[in-house]
Amino acid sequence: MSPPKGVGAVLSVGGTFEHTPTITGTKSWMKVSFEFDTGKLIACGLVLGLATTEPGGGTAWFDELSLVEVGPARKPQMNEAPSKC
Repeated sequence: MSPPKGVGAVLSVGGTFEHTPTITGTKSWMKVSFEFDTGKLIACGLVLGLATTEPGGGTAWFDELSLVEVGPARKPQMNEAPSKC
């Protein structure tokens, strides 16, 4: 999995290419959300990331995270092996 392009904060789903747009610069608190398809995954994790090329790094704050199912789970077919992230 390659990280999102750009320098800044990002929320992504481990084991997939799904991620929010990268947030850069100094910002006030903002709500960020995105929908993703877990596909064949039977378990996944959220990854909070901060990438910077600045000396001394940077700071990103994440608060009140939630994961909400918005659609029915798809059961694997007989010939599919479920995977984990």
